[in-house]
Amino acid sequence: MFMLKDDPNIEKFENFRDLFGDAEYLSVGVTARSRDSDLFVSDTIKIIDEISTMLEDHEHVTKVSSLSKYQYTHDQNGVLVTDNLFDNPSSLEEKALELLQARKIMSTELLAHGRIITKDLQHTRVLVRTEYIRNENDHKVKLSNDIYDFLKKKKYSEQGYKIRLGGGAIIAERFEALSERDTQILNPLVAAIMCLILYFLYGSITACILPWFLIGTSVVLVRALQAWLSFPNTVVNSALMPTLMIIGMGVSVHVLSEFFTCRNNGVSSKSAAKTVVKNLFKPIFFTAFTTSVGFGALAVTELVPVKQYAVLAGVGSLIIFLVAMTLFACLLSLITIYPKHQNHLSLNVFVVNATKLLANYTRRNRKLIAFIAILFVTFCIWSVPKISVDSNIFNYFKSNNWINQDMEYFDKLYKFSGIEVVVDSGRVDGIKDPQFLKNVEALEKQLNSFSETGKVNSVINFLKKLRQSLNSDDIKFFILPETSDMAAQLLLMYENSGPDDDLSDSIDFNNRFLRLSVPIENLSASEFARFYKFVRAEIFEQFPELKIDYTGPMVLYNAQEIYINEGLKQSFALALTTIGISFFILFGSFKYGFIALFPSVLPILIVGGLTTFIGISLDLGTIIVGAMCMGIAVDDAIHVMARYLRYRSKGFDTHKSIDLSVRESGKAVIFTSIILVCGFSVMLFASLVPTILFGVFVAFIMGLALLGDLFVLPALLFIFDGHQFHRHKGEKK
Repeated sequence: MFMLKDDPNIEKFENFRDLFGDAEYLSVGVTARSRDSDLFVSDTIKIIDEISTMLEDHEHVTKVSSLSKYQYTHDQNGVLVTDNLFDNPSSLEEKALELLQARKIMSTELLAHGRIITKDLQHTRVLVRTEYIRNENDHKVKLSNDIYDFLKKKKYSEQGYKIRLGGGAIIAERFEALSERDTQILNPLVAAIMCLILYFLYGSITACILPWFLIGTSVVLVRALQAWLSFPNTVVNSALMPTLMIIGMGVSVHVLSEFFTCRNNGVSSKSAAKTVVKNLFKPIFFTAFTTSVGFGALAVTELVPVKQYAVLAGVGSLIIFLVAMTLFACLLSLITIYPKHQNHLSLNVFVVNATKLLANYTRRNRKLIAFIAILFVTFCIWSVPKISVDSNIFNYFKSNNWINQDMEYFDKLYKFSGIEVVVDSGRVDGIKDPQFLKNVEALEKQLNSFSETGKVNSVINFLKKLRQSLNSDDIKFFILPETSDMAAQLLLMYENSGPDDDLSDSIDFNNRFLRLSVPIENLSASEFARFYKFVRAEIFEQFPELKIDYTGPMVLYNAQEIYINEGLKQSFALALTTIGISFFILFGSFKYGFIALFPSVLPILIVGGLTTFIGISLDLGTIIVGAMCMGIAVDDAIHVMARYLRYRSKGFDTHKSIDLSVRESGKAVIFTSIILVCGFSVMLFASLVPTILFGVFVAFIMGLALLGDLFVLPALLFIFDGHQFHRHKGEKK
């Protein structure tokens, strides 16, 4: 879990682990072959035993429950006895009497149904309790890879078996492996496409290489900072590389456009580099500052990896500024090669000609553009409050991925995950009190009655089974003990019957706390939140005499969703407020600050609103997109507005100032947007859905931001400064 160490949810979970041991599980599912009547075939039992033995011997496994290791408790001449279902499963004969007896026992073994084996005896699973190490994945990856290697070596599929895998360790390994695969393939591909577009824009290999000096230097410095701060690599900060690529590319294109323009005008490299620093220092500083603020606002989220990412990305933005204005500028002053025929390239000619037309077009259509923007604002007002956050792991993998199919298999048969309910009897040996047991029995019945839950697992039915076994297996005695002494005797007799399981994961050492594991079907975050709230309210109302606590993976995920939801709102509001204040200071005007901010923020809100319209929920990765794109979109608006105000201060009227500012900065803005939109569209080919959405959202937001900076921003300037269309006295020609 990504929560802070002192988070009450984590503390509650740690207390649960102290009482009952590890709470993370892995499942290996085995299905009867089509040619077999059920699972009770010697080959099948041997395979289950081989898998169970391999997992029992693994260093990161603390407990294994399976059909081959199953023990049943029964009466033998008035004595309670616990026997193995199979004495030696590895040497079973095909038509062994032991198989017939095991089939008969398991067909009526209610304790195992829905947990280890299905009622129709067609499906079983090896249930593996794995070691829990907070905020660590390495042990999960190792365990999962060892299972893959074992299954590959055994070639069970060639024998007709379909082996399914699920649980926390498998999901963690798959997510990490696919993330690493996407990083290794897609990041270089994005870089290659960016270089290709740079070549088409500038017609120079030099122009393709130079941005990577800025990006590479900045990445090295940020990674050094990460190592110094001892921040681990996580799923969240895997977005750090594309983040720095986006910011660095945006800054470098503005710098190179200014530098190459000076060089083509006959200015020396050294003088051109000085001009770049002189003209762009202030705009790039404020773009770096506002971008840093956007990322820094994410730190309000109560999730450790998000806080770490916020620090690294925020500082990274400032590092890019420092490198651009120092080392990068120094490098440019030494460069003698530059694209001399840039103005004749078809793409460059098209962009230059387009920017020449923008001022007249936006002036003529300013009211229409403003009206369309207002329509989008109305859409955002309706849709943005409906944005939902859902980090459901089912949504992370493509539907045709085997892990998604296996998770659906386990969810259908056993339910995917669950809630851990801890009931406190209030005193040592309190769980033996008959009234307490009856209350917990009623609680378990209530939990079983919900359509969203699977079969609840606890010691209640086990105590009933013990009493039934002592009474010739008469079903009428499948009832709880009537006195504390009887409960104590049943537990003692079971302990002396020779079981492998000591019930330590169901009852604590002092017999005070009792655990109920409640399987829950796969639900979206909002569905689970509603169900969880409903369950707690129902239980509180019906069982006021019981002291109950709730924890487990689903409860922690629910808390995480709440933090993400709250963090999304708080971080966006904080970033918007801080950036807005920065704009007012930078431009010395509330009016110009608002005009620059509006087209930068609107694209993010539009894309957020569209997610609700098409039914997409946000997750940790897509939330980062908002902060990242706000910084880039704001960057371009700063460059356009800064040039506009500079020309206004020189005496030019509104139309001429807009025309000049769009011609000069519009080229860099368009180039940046083309590079980023095309580059990040490559992520459509990613393996993980969050990565795909990351690329789609970045491309879409940057495309809309380009339209905002080149159409909405000038249109608003024409509307608010419209009385100054005509040239002022003394205006420069």
